[in-house]
Amino acid sequence: MPESDQLNRAKVMLDRGKHLADAGQHTEAAAVFQELVHTFGTETEIKMRSVVADANLHLGAALGNLGRRQEEIACYDQLIREMESSPKAELQVWAVAARIYKAITLGMMGQVNAELAIYDEIIAEYSGTENLEILVQLAKALINKGWTLSEIGRDVDGIAVFDELLRRFGDFTEPRLRGFVVDSLVEKGLALGGGGKFRDAIACFQEVLLRLKNMDDLHSLRTMATAMSKIGLAYADMAMYTEALVGYDDLLRKFGGASDLKLRERLTQAMFGKADVLEKIGKAEEQLAVYGNLIEQFGRATEPELREAVGEALLEKALAYEDLKKYSEAGIAYDELLGRYGNATEPELLELVARAMLGKAHCAGETGQFIAAIEIYDHLLEQFGTNRELDKWTAEAILDRGYAKGEMGDFTGEIADCDTVIARFGDATDLSLQDSVAIAMFNKGWATGETGDVSGLAQLYEKAWRCFIGSNETVLLAHAAKAMVNHGVALAKAGRPLEAIALYDQCRQRMMANNAEGKLNSWVAWCMLEKGIAYSKIDAHSDELAAYDELLEQFGNSADLKIHASLANAIFYRGETLEQIGQFQSAMAAYEDVMRRFAGSEEPEVTQWVEFAAEAKARLAEKPADAG
Repeated sequence: MPESDQLNRAKVMLDRGKHLADAGQHTEAAAVFQELVHTFGTETEIKMRSVVADANLHLGAALGNLGRRQEEIACYDQLIREMESSPKAELQVWAVAARIYKAITLGMMGQVNAELAIYDEIIAEYSGTENLEILVQLAKALINKGWTLSEIGRDVDGIAVFDELLRRFGDFTEPRLRGFVVDSLVEKGLALGGGGKFRDAIACFQEVLLRLKNMDDLHSLRTMATAMSKIGLAYADMAMYTEALVGYDDLLRKFGGASDLKLRERLTQAMFGKADVLEKIGKAEEQLAVYGNLIEQFGRATEPELREAVGEALLEKALAYEDLKKYSEAGIAYDELLGRYGNATEPELLELVARAMLGKAHCAGETGQFIAAIEIYDHLLEQFGTNRELDKWTAEAILDRGYAKGEMGDFTGEIADCDTVIARFGDATDLSLQDSVAIAMFNKGWATGETGDVSGLAQLYEKAWRCFIGSNETVLLAHAAKAMVNHGVALAKAGRPLEAIALYDQCRQRMMANNAEGKLNSWVAWCMLEKGIAYSKIDAHSDELAAYDELLEQFGNSADLKIHASLANAIFYRGETLEQIGQFQSAMAAYEDVMRRFAGSEEPEVTQWVEFAAEAKARLAEKPADAG
């Protein structure tokens, strides 16, 4: 057989193996590559050796995709040994390529330092080369090194590597090297954005668009769409919402009719970004319209990525309606999601279905339909209760079901659901599950207090405190503090205000001892407020006023919005107590203080006290001056 025919046969086999690999048929692909290497591995002609080397490289990749990592690495090592000492640059390049493949595999196996060491060796050995094919491999080593450094949190080092690639190859016109330059700009922009340097990130993405402005190949178009999307996101992160909307709209106009899946994915990302911006600037109706457009445009798509995007849009649409307290419309959106994907098997869609069921139950609860809500929670738990991937939503469903029972006066049922969460997820390390456990402890304490039995509360709340006070997570610290304060509230409610007051003092002392970064300030303020309220229950007016004054002295100038509710509450109650003991002018000053301090607040927990203060001031204006 003539040599050219052998070469053509080898190339056909190589293409067939690559096609099988692209289709995910890695076992079949590996068999084809092995047959090629066995058949033509002893040939000496350079072109044939290159085909065999290519087959060896792809054989390693196929073995890796089958989980046979050691065999994969052995494949690369053999190729390196065969090719690195060749005097022909056309063959040396395969050794360099194999080293890069090996480095990537080591990184996937968790050996990141070994991966980076290989990149460094390649960069050092070939920095002076003028061979185009080896330059391409050098550029690959640089971009992979930069990406890996960024992935392990070394963004500054990663950016320096991307800059090195841009310095070396920024003026090259060869298509592959030009592609690496553009990819480096994208990766550099992502790293800068991740580090909060949004303007620098935008400059990178704008340079990407400038370099690709005359390109119309699919890869370039995808990269352009990515850059445009990231520009919109960076502007949004800087709260430059007008510019962000312009960026997203530019992308939607340019690629709105695209048929390529990756471009259509970028379109959905831009739509979600635009909707997020519209939510931030309070344009809820326009936000809902964006979700509607996404659902209409991609609702008939069969690709998993687009089906998931439509499901997310339906979920976000429902949540937006909930924020507007339009529970009927939210329920319709949840039902549409469940109608489309209720029988889906894809993990991503299963999560959306579980969340839709939770949302639908929440809407029922918000409209007082607690029995209907409980039925939905039961259905959710029956369908997903054993799916560990959905533990977060299972825990939330059990908690919310318990809350619904409590709203119906079934505190025993609520306590039982709280105990289920604590028992099932008490040892979890996932933050969301720890959060659910903390809420379960708190809700159990609240429900127990509602039954009038406060005998076991001290032990329960102490357990919650000890579980979470050592956490670095603010949300868990808050639960620990909330447990302590709520114990005092329960004691006061049970007619034991003196015990509550003593507990508040202990609670404040313990919180301050664990409050180096001020994360518990709002809970300390609430504790001090409740201490004053407890004094009011025994008509200890001077002690009550002293408690409020102490709160104002410590936190009166705080800019923390979470503290403002306690401050407004305390000043208002101070006014009421002063009015009660006949000090009308001082009471009037307190009510005016509430109105002046918090007149511009948009927080409902604060504005209610402004309204109460205005009513109290009007009422007090009709009374005579101070008796004393």
